[in-house]
Amino acid sequence: MKKRTVIGLTSLAMVGALVAPAVYHVQPASAAIAAGSVVVNEIMYNYASGTTQEWVELYNKTSSAIDLSGYKLTDNGVGATSLTEGVYTFPSGTTIPAGGYITIGNSLSSATYKWSGNFALGNSGDGVALFSDSNGDNLAQSGEVIDSVEFTSSWGGNGTGYSLERKDPAGSSSSSTNWGSSTVSGGTMGKVNSINTGTGGGGGGGDTGGGGTVSGTKVLWDQGHGQTAGNADWTIGGANSSFADALRAKGYTVSSTTSTISSTVLSGYKVLVLPEPNINYTSAEKTAINTFIQNGGGVYFIADHIVSDRNNDGWDSVQIYDGSQTEAYPATGSWVGATFGFYFNRNNVSQDPITDIRANSVTAGVSSVGAWNGSTIHLTGANSTIVNDVFLTGQADAFHIHGKYGSGRFAALGDSSLYDDGTGASGKNLYDGWNADNDKVLAVNTIDYLAGVIN
Repeated sequence: MKKRTVIGLTSLAMVGALVAPAVYHVQPASAAIAAGSVVVNEIMYNYASGTTQEWVELYNKTSSAIDLSGYKLTDNGVGATSLTEGVYTFPSGTTIPAGGYITIGNSLSSATYKWSGNFALGNSGDGVALFSDSNGDNLAQSGEVIDSVEFTSSWGGNGTGYSLERKDPAGSSSSSTNWGSSTVSGGTMGKVNSINTGTGGGGGGGDTGGGGTVSGTKVLWDQGHGQTAGNADWTIGGANSSFADALRAKGYTVSSTTSTISSTVLSGYKVLVLPEPNINYTSAEKTAINTFIQNGGGVYFIADHIVSDRNNDGWDSVQIYDGSQTEAYPATGSWVGATFGFYFNRNNVSQDPITDIRANSVTAGVSSVGAWNGSTIHLTGANSTIVNDVFLTGQADAFHIHGKYGSGRFAALGDSSLYDDGTGASGKNLYDGWNADNDKVLAVNTIDYLAGVIN
């Protein structure tokens, strides 16, 4: 909240930062974006008296994903000759899917990307603009603007918990008649606007921040990499059957595969679950999984503790995800660490209940979970989108995380026991973690996140 200003997108390479006007480190935006192809769609500028939640939603009107890497968002006026407000630069790899959304906001919001510093919206009115800072001066000029809007509090969304929504993505950004207050308290972040009157503004997917449709969304379980080794039975017909049933009850289509992971196998699926693999993935399989996320899919990396090699082939799930039998974050061969910005620690941790739950959409409705011999997850610092969800007492690293990569999403969990429902093949030593604490709630929420249904 602050005085009246304008938000804009520019192309400096100061990733996710507010840039002082004297700094001209120029990196051109990833590709030219046609004016009007991405529009400012919703603005939460004055949530309520005494609160400072603020965010802006962008919508991709086109039928193709658009790379926003290097573009900027600023609350400085279009055509200004000096920078007096904030500028946010989208990180490399930021993509807004066809018909999809991206949200940017302050630290108190649940927006996907966070601005900081001088970036704040005025309660009496402000401005928002998307632009390609071709000369690297952090100033949005008319020829660089993809979309912009200047609004006043009379347009709507003023201090009552309701956002300012655009009625028609194809309509004028500058006309007050194309804007109004949301009819949904808290706004419709990542979803079709409640007052939408146009043919656009629907659907959504990929890295859009939620609002997708569950019905028919396809989820694939990997069952071809040692998921039944030893006492494990991490299959949708075994100890993960309750997990699969919960997803089906919500409208998901759930299947499994024992095949080599490839783009062909993944075709048509939105989410891939990798439940504690005990057979290593090949380089080609890792590439297929990485590309699946890059192109808008979601992957759940579920591990166990170190020294949990159930088939005695020299690889447990921690080593498989880390890409090395001997190092957590090897200089060469690293998989999830080098690609997504996290890796599994080589430890063995237990606690029940775990009550240090960090509030966000993935942990909504979760007050406690359990860990029965698992691992924690270390962030490399290379991926600013990663959110820590759950911490064991006394542990510096999280037990559950979620984040984004390219147009897609990922989540990681340090213990397969949470989703073990105690059923499975005869002779297996299985225990019911599914019905313990709020483990099942975390499970379904995470799939909703990976599918783009929630933020």
